[in-house]
Amino acid sequence: IQTFDLNLHMDYRSFKYSLRNENQTLVFGEGNLSETKGTLIDTDGMLLVFVHSGHGIAQINSKRMPLTSGNLSMIFSDVTFCIESHSRDFRVNYISFDQSLVEHPSFRLNDPLFWKIIYETPVLSLDDKQQRLFKAWLESFILIVTECNSRFRLELIDNKIFELLAMTASELGKLSLSNISLRRDQAWKLLNEFYNMLPKYCHINRDVKFYADRLSITTSYLFKLCRRQMQDSPKRLIERQTIAEIKSYLSNTALQIKEIAEKMNFDDDSYMCRFFKRAVGLTPEEYRKAQAIS
Repeated sequence: IQTFDLNLHMDYRSFKYSLRNENQTLVFGEGNLSETKGTLIDTDGMLLVFVHSGHGIAQINSKRMPLTSGNLSMIFSDVTFCIESHSRDFRVNYISFDQSLVEHPSFRLNDPLFWKIIYETPVLSLDDKQQRLFKAWLESFILIVTECNSRFRLELIDNKIFELLAMTASELGKLSLSNISLRRDQAWKLLNEFYNMLPKYCHINRDVKFYADRLSITTSYLFKLCRRQMQDSPKRLIERQTIAEIKSYLSNTALQIKEIAEKMNFDDDSYMCRFFKRAVGLTPEEYRKAQAIS
């Protein structure tokens, strides 16, 4: 397997095959992934697998799915992925992203229907035009990672991930999704409204009741809605959006920690720091320094 190394290489973690080691946030390459055959691949964050020749069989969340030329698999956290078998001419491009890179662009998308489709149908069949779009995206992405000044690299990677998610969402109506129902029922309408509220209000109020009241539903129903459709709680989704906003301030502004806490409506900066470290594992200052070094 050929990989680009930003100090990036493969190692084994727990019972899964990891394309990234503990300190890596990104790895990409081209090959047949034969080293992973029969073993679950660590999908924490996002894993992209684009088949450009041959065919194979993957097991995704215990379902056996064919992989053929022109297929793009978009695998996110909490989805299991394993390549059971493949032909001799099986070749793929793959990219493994850490959750820290995927979190912010994922919340920028704000399209719960997209996530429903991707979780239920993670293998997308691209037509010729869509394959050209993806290959152009891949080429520009690799150029950014390998050639871009480190001062701007993380922001550009963030934008490229969002571009791919948004481009995929816009093309979903043209993709081969015959085995999925796209009913835009009342539940999805409410969930979509909730998602749209997160970036608008997370800096004002992080109480689940605040969002339920604005949706004219109970907190219990909002919890059931999020758990059933998104496999997460509304509290966790609000917190993730809040963390993404704080990260954006830390990476893209020179605001002091106290000023960010004020903008995000925390009682004091020490509470925001504890909140951030509990979620990220770093203090806001440590995170800002790590972004500057990257």
